[in-house]
Amino acid sequence: MLRSNFAQDRLSLVSTRSSTNGAESGDVYEGTWHFPCPLEDLWAAWASTDSLSEWLHPRGAATPLGGMHLDLRPGGKLAYTLIEGGSGDAYQLKCAFDAVEEMRNLSFRWGPGQPGASLAVTIHVRFVKVPSGSKLAVTLTDLSAYTDGRTARHWEATLDNLSEFIDHRLGNGNGSSISERPASLLTRIRRLWSAR
Repeated sequence: MLRSNFAQDRLSLVSTRSSTNGAESGDVYEGTWHFPCPLEDLWAAWASTDSLSEWLHPRGAATPLGGMHLDLRPGGKLAYTLIEGGSGDAYQLKCAFDAVEEMRNLSFRWGPGQPGASLAVTIHVRFVKVPSGSKLAVTLTDLSAYTDGRTARHWEATLDNLSEFIDHRLGNGNGSSISERPASLLTRIRRLWSAR
């Protein structure tokens, strides 16, 4: 009985997302992702270069840790290299943080990392604690600078990769937590269950 209830619960504990295009002109993109982890773990995935290098790219691409610099504070920056999987083409990208409220809010401008390049897209990420774990509400604005639609698709695929990163970290069999904080109740339950 416990086993079947736990298995049924586990099915509902995978990361999920929903999205809508918030403006007919394509200037706004809104998406919501749900994660079966404590808010501390979700924040930790954004707050360390070790974690960012594992998920800050669409599936099939890479963001090498060696080419990444993070200064997570208002006025700080994130600079990184994105390497496309098929072609191997490398792109320098950067973010300039306008607002950073730990485990609540990130607001940044994003774009090419070349000197003088405009950081035209503004991204707002809201971290929300929900009964099932955590939720990200993401809004991209000023997308009209990129008329091909790739920016919204890039970030949607990147945040899907974050979902896979969180799911992998929580479901890897040893119950490890992304953050340095003690394991969550869900993690401890998984650890006990996998030991059976």
